[in-house]
Amino acid sequence: MAVKQLDKSEWTKDGRKWIFYDYVKNLDGTRRKYKSKKFFTKLEALKAEREFLTTNTERADKDRNMTFKDLYTLFYAYKEDKVKFTTLKTYRDRQKFFKNLENVKLKDFNIEHFEKWKKEINSYGYTTNHKNHIFKFFKELLNYATKWYNFNFTATYNKMTNFTNPNEIPKEMLFFTYDEFKKFISVEDNILFKTMYETLYY
Repeated sequence: MAVKQLDKSEWTKDGRKWIFYDYVKNLDGTRRKYKSKKFFTKLEALKAEREFLTTNTERADKDRNMTFKDLYTLFYAYKEDKVKFTTLKTYRDRQKFFKNLENVKLKDFNIEHFEKWKKEINSYGYTTNHKNHIFKFFKELLNYATKWYNFNFTATYNKMTNFTNPNEIPKEMLFFTYDEFKKFISVEDNILFKTMYETLYY
């Protein structure tokens, strides 16, 4: 850590001219430069530096031991005021798909954990499309952890693959023929619904 006085050209209009800076270690071992806001006096900068060191160390320790259950809680809280209620409900419902990962620390997550998770999802009998929607959400969780908590999942992320099932029989698409539609619409008396159905059909 270091405290320094800025060149006069960098002072704020109200006279703030002192900062502290350091290199902060990410969870993957890499470092990033941190520069504080500006302070009026050296004493203020030194006090802020000490508080930063304490807070950053405590947060780093907490983040380093974050589990998937912790991540899910943080992700949900972050999304509460950013998405629709129906989307939040989907997030809440999907928590059950990550029960076998709840106690896994993010720093320990590897391809073996993912393959075990994938095997469990396969056992549910969902369609491939639905399983891949769950997988997409899994990646969204990992991306959130990367962006906000500086985790690095690159080694595992690049090995994670979609669900596939070459033997799955596609569901047949059902639709009205024109004659069937005419029979259907002939019994609808409400002009609003009739107009809506006709617009959707054509």
